[in-house]
Amino acid sequence: MKKSREEDERKERTDKKERIQIHTISDTKTKFNRIARACNISESELGSKMLTYLVNNPDFVRWIQDQYEIPDNDPFRIIPVIENGRLTY
Repeated sequence: MKKSREEDERKERTDKKERIQIHTISDTKTKFNRIARACNISESELGSKMLTYLVNNPDFVRWIQDQYEIPDNDPFRIIPVIENGRLTY
């Protein structure tokens, strides 16, 4: 029995991890490492938790755009909205 095309194609995982690389100064790296060690987690896990927290924090989203002077009427400015307890934009 031959598999259908849909069965044959691999399904994309919704929880697939994506790699992000950053560069930072030594002092920040040291502090980051100390926080990870204090929490008994890897730097990767800490980075993932921090990034998840920040992109889901409406105050941070507004703050970072203000830091880069993105005007309120800019079509690319993200306006965070909380729907059903979840941040969307």
